[in-house]
Amino acid sequence: MLLASGTPMLLMGDEVRRTQHGNNNGYCSDEAGAWFDWGAVEGRADVHRFARELIGLRAGRRRSERCLRGSIGLRGVPRQMEWHGVRLREPDWSEQSHSLAVRIAYESGEIELYVILNAYWEALTFELPPLEEAVVWWRCVDTFRRVPEDICLGADAQVVVTSSILVQPRSIVVLVTADRSRPPTQTSG
Repeated sequence: MLLASGTPMLLMGDEVRRTQHGNNNGYCSDEAGAWFDWGAVEGRADVHRFARELIGLRAGRRRSERCLRGSIGLRGVPRQMEWHGVRLREPDWSEQSHSLAVRIAYESGEIELYVILNAYWEALTFELPPLEEAVVWWRCVDTFRRVPEDICLGADAQVVVTSSILVQPRSIVVLVTADRSRPPTQTSG
């Protein structure tokens, strides 16, 4: 997976909690610390599934029954990024800050993300950016939820119909806008 700038966010083995014990140049070493342990995939199936679903969301591929309807993909360059805190347009950039949110609109205009990070030890309520009447946010990622509800896409995603969202402690929530011409089906999840 790449950040919008093309910088890798996940490296080989991160999806199974692989470590190189501090060696950030393992790609050029032929030693056990640089090798990929394929047995770890089965032992870390939950983390591997989560990483696979995130990559599927970014690439717009149908990887499983839990993928988004259609191929919306998050490829391309964001055309606009807006930073927020628990209140809209009020990010807290101080050293004591434990929360941040960013709204990312892509060039195609068909999809937007709202990524919310709560590093605080208590739940926080975040205001949500308003959307056009025919567009809704739906919760695709919530790292506080148990597997497999931590990443729910398509019909399994929960539509957010309020103007704010409660984000549990030490967790990340990713909201995605519905296709403007065909909002997702609201589920009880």
